[in-house]
Amino acid sequence: MVGVEYNDIEYRSLSASAAAAAKDLGIKCNQVNERTRAGMVAHFAAKDLGIKCNQVNGFLFWNLAKAVARPVDPMGALNRAWERFHERASSLLADAKNDEVLATLFTALGRHIDQLEDMVRGR
Repeated sequence: MVGVEYNDIEYRSLSASAAAAAKDLGIKCNQVNERTRAGMVAHFAAKDLGIKCNQVNGFLFWNLAKAVARPVDPMGALNRAWERFHERASSLLADAKNDEVLATLFTALGRHIDQLEDMVRGR
């Protein structure tokens, strides 16, 4: 059988081994979801490997999910983020039903402008 070994016992699944680890820690398994179980097992495995961490994403640790990579082209990523921001702000502006909604939108956009100016000035 191919499974996950925990404490010299081979379990059929990651969740089963995590449930055993939870039991060893005194955690009731009905209070632990799949993501937490995977994270718990990854945490103990990382600890056994000498990896110091406060929190481990079990899905990343076990290669069940892919990490979000930093963009290769940071300026391109910034430009795409601006385009998305511009599209959403323009859509909100076009959909504004009354002066109150417009005022709220302008206030939010004004805060964004202030924050960008502060960032550029190095504050």
